[in-house]
Amino acid sequence: MNVNRFLVAAIGTVLLVAGCKMSLEADLYSSDVRAVANGEQGITTPATLFLPITTLDECATESAKIVAIMDGIVAPFEPKGCERNGMDSFMLANIQMPVVGSADAWILKNTLLGFVAQRREGGPDIGVFIMLDTDKYATLQRRVRDEFMQKLTMEDSRVTVVMNNDEREDMSVLVRHAFVNGQPSIDQTLTMPRREQVTIRLSDVSIDHFGKHGFALAFNLLGME
Repeated sequence: MNVNRFLVAAIGTVLLVAGCKMSLEADLYSSDVRAVANGEQGITTPATLFLPITTLDECATESAKIVAIMDGIVAPFEPKGCERNGMDSFMLANIQMPVVGSADAWILKNTLLGFVAQRREGGPDIGVFIMLDTDKYATLQRRVRDEFMQKLTMEDSRVTVVMNNDEREDMSVLVRHAFVNGQPSIDQTLTMPRREQVTIRLSDVSIDHFGKHGFALAFNLLGME
């Protein structure tokens, strides 16, 4: 093998092994959580996907490829430019995530990402889970590998939920394992004043479970009738 071919093969192998990460930031509202837990249907919530690109200079070219890759996986999928974060560059896209009241209802949605909000053992507390369609995620991984020769992984990804209290009273939120407003939290109960918000970023363990099994507990909303 000549030197040039060896270098090309070596670089391709490094890219494939190094992998790339997809991150997510979603807004969620307490009134929506309560509504779906009480049986309301057809609710969605806005979110932003951060999808890796090579460099900002490749934004236009690689964004077009990513739009094609996402066809049939996420709809609507609305690109909104690219940005750099540290050593990584990302394409940003607006999506809508369904918010449903059960795992069975989630399966029927046939999309990559969503939320399930359901009452805990029929009581007033509501467990809020972030959901991933593992079949669609596997398809996305295959398409990324075929197009970019990289492995899409949840490792080092960020999954963030910005929980908004849009009710008329204070709320209590129980966070099991996550970063809350940037600080590590284990079994922490927070009070959310009305019109306030809290930022919850899943821990590495939760993200690993999310990628492998298709769900992770984001938080519990306490005492919601």
